[in-house]
Amino acid sequence: MSPVDKRAAAADDENRDPSGADLGTLLAKIDARFPFGPLFFLTQLRGFVRDRCPDPAEGLPVVEVHLPSGEGLDVCHVLGVTPLWVALAV
Repeated sequence: MSPVDKRAAAADDENRDPSGADLGTLLAKIDARFPFGPLFFLTQLRGFVRDRCPDPAEGLPVVEVHLPSGEGLDVCHVLGVTPLWVALAV
C-alpha cells in the first residue's frame, strides 16, 4: 500500500463511527439531543432541501427562522444538513 493510500485509509478510520452504527441510527441519536437537528430539516422541511429556491407555484409554506437576536430570516431553501449544523439560503 502506498503512503497516499495509507493516509486515505487512516482518514477513513478517523471519520468512521467506532460503534459501527449506520447513518440513520446516528441521526436519531443526535435528534434526541437537539429538537431542530438534522432529521427535522430532512423530514419536516424536506420540500426545501434542494439546490434552488422553490417555485411559488409549488405552494410550499413560508418558513421563517428566528435568531436569538430577534431577527427573522425567510428560508429560501436548505443547502446542506450535517449532525451539528445546517446551511440555509435565506
